[in-house]
Amino acid sequence: MEEQEQFAELVSSEFLLQNLKNLLDAGMRDMLEALPDGIHSGLVREGAKGIFFSFTTRESGPSSRTARRMPRQHFWRYIDLSEDNGGTRIEENRYVITNLIQCQADTPRVVPASGEVDIFALQGKVIASIVQSSVEQAAVEEAPRQLDPIQQTVATVLRGYINSPSVNRKEIIAAIQHLTQPQPGVYIKELRKAYESFSTSGQIDDLLVAVRSISQKQTQPISQESEATVPVRREDLKLVCFEYVWR
Repeated sequence: MEEQEQFAELVSSEFLLQNLKNLLDAGMRDMLEALPDGIHSGLVREGAKGIFFSFTTRESGPSSRTARRMPRQHFWRYIDLSEDNGGTRIEENRYVITNLIQCQADTPRVVPASGEVDIFALQGKVIASIVQSSVEQAAVEEAPRQLDPIQQTVATVLRGYINSPSVNRKEIIAAIQHLTQPQPGVYIKELRKAYESFSTSGQIDDLLVAVRSISQKQTQPISQESEATVPVRREDLKLVCFEYVWR
């Protein structure tokens, strides 16, 4: 599931980046940079009725909430106002949203009549959705991972060699201690592959090298992007723009 999610995110990101590159190459950079925050527009999209919101956070230095710089974050949301959803479903998938809001220069423009839509109430729903999603994401990242069965299997194998004169005892103990910590999926795959190789060859040194290699990778400096997420607050968000997608 993690691989499929990462693949979907990669496809979505590549699609968005290509669209953006095409737009900038067409000489739109200066016009886009000159647009003020908080603007809105609308486009005609047959079969769709909703509003797209774009929010961002300002990049900031260390604060009372965190000892590190906070990179700027961007949030896209589309609140569906069709009869089937009644404004209760909020779309977060950027690939889906991009297909809803992309248009040409000659795409008919439309804005609902005054009083037809309570834009501030809908904006409040979207902001609440962003804050809630951010809190949930932070909770997921902070939650302790469970040990994968392969970690326990490898640890058991290593314990069987702890008194072997052919293996460094300190290295065995260090490897076992490392295996008591939950590991990301990418390292679990490496560990499983190393164990399968050991099951065939019986070479304990190779298995120990694999565990040591994983341990060394995890002691390398972690980038800001991979650090734990700090939940976004309502006051952190700034409206970039919103757009009606109307039939």
